[in-house]
Amino acid sequence: MHWVAGMLDIQAMPELFRGKKLFWTLHDMNPFTGGCHYAQDCRRYEQGCHHCPQLGPGSDDRDLVREIWILKRDHYDALNLTVITPSRWLGQCSQNSLLLGRFPHRVIPYGLDLEEYFPLEPAQARQQLGLPQDAHVILFGASEVGDYRKGFDLFRNAIDSLAQLTKNKPQGIILAAFGQSGDLDSLKTPYRFHALGHLDTASQLRAAYSAANVFVIPTREDNLPNTVLESMACGTPVVAFDLGGLPDMIIHRQTGYLAPFPDVEEMARGIDWIIQQGAASFQQRCREHALQHYSLSKQAERYMALYGEIPQSEQSDSAANRVGHAR
Repeated sequence: MHWVAGMLDIQAMPELFRGKKLFWTLHDMNPFTGGCHYAQDCRRYEQGCHHCPQLGPGSDDRDLVREIWILKRDHYDALNLTVITPSRWLGQCSQNSLLLGRFPHRVIPYGLDLEEYFPLEPAQARQQLGLPQDAHVILFGASEVGDYRKGFDLFRNAIDSLAQLTKNKPQGIILAAFGQSGDLDSLKTPYRFHALGHLDTASQLRAAYSAANVFVIPTREDNLPNTVLESMACGTPVVAFDLGGLPDMIIHRQTGYLAPFPDVEEMARGIDWIIQQGAASFQQRCREHALQHYSLSKQAERYMALYGEIPQSEQSDSAANRVGHAR
């Protein structure tokens, strides 16, 4: 199983998976919380969710979050489950949870189609997107730019800090952002700003990453963001906060820069450092890092190796159970 929130009847799980070995890949925190997909600063899932702070005081007199958590607890108990997470951070959160902590855990990162995401010549990419050829391009991207978790407000603060940091240096900086948002065209920033809109094809995204000198992801909480993998596959270094699954992907000062959260001034220094190093010095390292760790074939190999660890007796029991149900 992968992401099944809202699609799977929790009460049916014990019967549905009776006699079967279940591998469940988590893509967010929902399977071990009372409903939220990212817990923010809350750690109630470690002991039992109740009165979710994201819902606000008095929003649920029944405490529906607690009811959902108990429903999961009562129906997870019968599972023969191995939990898989794409990042070490999400795996640690799951292991700390009261719902899933008792099950074995493994980390298997996402794979990416590296024949779809690869470096383009920056001049070609910029021409495709209508971006200036002689500028340093700083890129931000998210499916929903206004999503608080994705930290566009922190990006803007980091850019303000960057303007102060570089006020006595030659700049030639422009900003670009892709994602759903209706008000980016009127955004006030220290630099020229290009709203690229919603990019929904690999060729469009490939051009955006390849056109950039640096991709900035100031997320407040994240598992293993695809945008980071896509950027590195296109040879573009990434600046991020040192949280969630970001340290799994970004090698500090080799494939990008990690700043302590929420230090936007240090994030600005990271952006400036990468621009001063020059994009060409990162392209090969970023691409090789993606090839080595995040190909689809590597992901498949890791899953096959895990499945191969199932004892033969369990495989026989599962096969007999399937035959029994068929009869």
